[in-house]
Order: sequence, then structure tokens, then C-alpha cells
Amino acid sequence: MFPLVVTIILIGICLAAIFRWRKRHFSYFKNLGIPGPEPSLLWGNIREFHETDHYKVIGKWLEKYGDTFGFYDGDVPFIVTKDLDFLEYIFIRNFQNFTGRGETLVVESKHPFLKKTIIYVEGAKWRSLRRAISTSFTTAKLKQMMADLKNGADIFLNIVGERADSGREANALEIFQRLTLDYVGRGAFGVDGSFQIGPENSLAASARAVISGVMKGPLHFLCQSTSTLGVLATPLYWINMIFSGYVTVKLTKETARIIDLRKQNPEFRKPDVLQNLLDAEYQEESPQTDNDTLMSGKGAEKAIKSRVLTKDEVLLSASVLFVAGYDTTSTSLSYVTYLLAKHQDVQDRVRKEFNEAISGPDDFDYETITRKLPYLTQVVSEALRLYPPVLTFVTRKAVEDFEFNGVHYKAGTSFLSPTLQIHRDSRYWPDPLTFNPDRFAAENEGSFHNVAYQAFGVGPRNCIGMRMAQMALYYTIARLVQRFQLHVGPSQPEESFEIVSRAVLSKPSVGPWIVFRRI
Repeated sequence: MFPLVVTIILIGICLAAIFRWRKRHFSYFKNLGIPGPEPSLLWGNIREFHETDHYKVIGKWLEKYGDTFGFYDGDVPFIVTKDLDFLEYIFIRNFQNFTGRGETLVVESKHPFLKKTIIYVEGAKWRSLRRAISTSFTTAKLKQMMADLKNGADIFLNIVGERADSGREANALEIFQRLTLDYVGRGAFGVDGSFQIGPENSLAASARAVISGVMKGPLHFLCQSTSTLGVLATPLYWINMIFSGYVTVKLTKETARIIDLRKQNPEFRKPDVLQNLLDAEYQEESPQTDNDTLMSGKGAEKAIKSRVLTKDEVLLSASVLFVAGYDTTSTSLSYVTYLLAKHQDVQDRVRKEFNEAISGPDDFDYETITRKLPYLTQVVSEALRLYPPVLTFVTRKAVEDFEFNGVHYKAGTSFLSPTLQIHRDSRYWPDPLTFNPDRFAAENEGSFHNVAYQAFGVGPRNCIGMRMAQMALYYTIARLVQRFQLHVGPSQPEESFEIVSRAVLSKPSVGPWIVFRRI
């Protein structure tokens, strides 16, 4: 009897201690005087956050609590703010204290394999990885990708032509998804997977599954709500690995097959993103060689400098670039196409600019696409202001305690910039719901705050493939409007154009349905 009583008392003491600890943890924002929704001691605000699209929940809370508020994504404290000076401090001026992303996906960032991806690494490791991957997107490398863009676009334009000849409208997002899978497959990985024709292959299916499969399920909720337990929460991650299947891991298996094929067949080598990553991979040496090098002191510096990426980092980097490149680019193309179809005057101006910039029907070189089409770049920038492809991914996490405007914030606090709400705020963008490409004209440069535009992120940790994405956007739109007149299809709702979110990404709620007519 006595041991039972002691056990009950000890359990009671432990539960009371846990209760007090959780209560203190969830009092952080209240103690700072920062408003926000009342958190549950078990889940924080994660259930509310997942009630509907994340960006809609953020918008509702902004209306209720003001420009700056706090919420708990599980037990991870997040501050959401539209204060652009505060965001500039976090994302740019004091970036050295915010090299990591906010913890929106603890279940992956704690995974022994997935935590090595560029999305989750921080500090010096992030800088090294970023530097290695960035060399894939130099001007010289992008110029080499133009031939692959042309090959993919030729197939795409034939498909659009068939649809135009039939007189039927097309779901632009669907055909753009196949196109961008082709772009990324050819230009980044040297794979001609017939992405635009025939049934969907396993690589494409795995990439789509990543977008729809993250941030879901009770185990995600549980892992996100126990991040403060540290190593005590490790069993949860292993359980999740067993039962959730990790869609990202499945994608890496598909990517690994491509990498193995490239390594085993040197004749497949080409100057693409994948080869750049493979060239940066560790050159593993035997222990004897390492010892000899260290003992003699010869070549030690060279050996260290030659080691840039591990095998896992190459695999993960390739997988992340494949998914991010295909999805955000296809979504962006669908937004631009819809707006051009709706605004015929803008479409005509884009077409006129392109026809005047080229000297012949096949003059689609890198210089023309990226430097001789200023109005097209304005159109794309304005389209992505109105409809950003990434909604709740512009986040950072404090490495150390810091103070801003007299408020002391503790290390580990995450910060989220509400991209859509900032892009549509009349304080930063006059008449924000109007599509006006001239906002980004050269004469208006410097007229808006440098963190008010976030289509490709903000600061040193912005979209690493931005230049490749922009090149693909400009090239595709230019060639499309040169050959076809775009019109809004009859299946597209007239009253409004809504977007929905999938985890941190956006897409059109319907279509967009477009009618293509040959010129």
C-alpha cells in the first residue's frame, strides 16, 4: 500500500511540475505585453492555425490583435508582425542572429536525415551549404540552361497549340506544372522524363506528394507541440518515421536513382545543377590517407577546402530544389497568365515589347530574356505581389536573446512575416488590390520599403533559385504571348480570383481556366 501511495504522490508532483512549466512557457507573450490568441497548455494554438488555410488564420488574427501578435505553433513561440522596420532588423540588419528559419516543421527539422537540408540548417553550416548551391545559378550556368528551356517550351507550345486548335479552354496550372517539371528535370538534373506527355512518372508523383503531404496528421501536431522536451521527444520522431512514411524521404529515393545513374555513366555529365552539386561533394578518403596528410602537414589546407558537401547534403539539396523549382514556378506562371488574360492591354504591351526586342523568330537568348524586357519583368513582379506563390515561409528564429524598441526577446523565438497581408497593405502599396505593373517601373524604384516585397523572400536567406525561376518565368511568358492571345475561360469565376494554401505555398482555388487563340 505504501509504495502505491508514494508512486501516486510522485506522479502528482511530476504532473504539477509539468503543468507549471507549460503554463510558464505559454505566458511568454503575455509577459511581454504582446497580444494574441489564448494557447492551450497541450497544443498551443496549432489546432486553430490548421482550422483553414494558414494565411487566412494569420489574416484573421492580424485583424483582431493588430500589426504584431504572438501565437504558439504547438509549443513553438511565433511572433507575426507587419512592422517593416522590425522585419528589416530581423531579416537584414541583424541577420547574424537570425540565420535559421522559424520552426514550422519540427518533425522534419529534428529528423536525423532531413535536418541536414538547407531549409533547416543554420549558422556556419547554412552559409557553407548556401555558398556551394549558389554556384549553380551563376549567369554562365543559367545561359547553359537556355537550350533546355527551349526544348521544354517547344513541347509546351505544341500542347497549347493543340488546345487552341480544338477551341477548348485549358487549366493553365495543370499544363504549367508539367512544363516546370520538364524545365527542372532537363535544366537542373539532365532528365528527359517526358513530363509533359504521357502518364505521370514516379519522380513527378513523389514531388507532388511532398507539397500535399507536409504539416498534416496527429503525429505532426504532437511533435510540433513537444519541441521543448528536447531529447525526451526523440521517440515521437521515430514513431512518426515509422507510421508517417515521410514523403520527403520517398522523394530522395527517386533523386538518388538519378544521382547513381549520373555517377555510373560519366557520358551523362552535363553542366547542370545536379552536376554542380556532385562536383561539390566530399571526396572521401581512407583513414590512412587522412592520417598521412595530417602527420605530414602536406595538403591539409587543400583537403579541407575540397570538402564542401556530404553525400546526404547533395541528395537533399537536389530533392529540395526539384520540388521548390517546379511548384512555385508553375504557380507563378498560372498567376501571370490569368492576369494577362484579364488585362488585354497589358498583354498587348508585353507582346509588343518582346517583338521589338528580338531580331528574328528564334532570338530568345539569355540577354534578351533577362535584360531587354523591362515591362515583362514589371508584370511578373506585380503579379507575384498580388498573388505570392509562398505565403507563410518567410520566417526566422533568434539564435540569442535580443532587444528591439525596448522589448527583450529570448533565444528560440520564431518570427513570421505575413507576406500576402504586407503585399496588400495600402500603407505600403497604394490601391493594393489593383493590378498595376508600373509600380515596378524604373522611375518608381526606391518608392517602397525594401522588405515590403517578399515574392522571393527577404535578406540573405531569400530564394536560392530566384534567378533561375525568373528566367523561366520571363522566357515562358514571352514565348507564349508571342504565339497566342490569352483569354479568361468560361469556367473561370468572374467575381473574384481566390487562392488557397497548401502548407506554406499557394495555388489558385480554381483553374485558372484559359482560352488560347493563335496569333
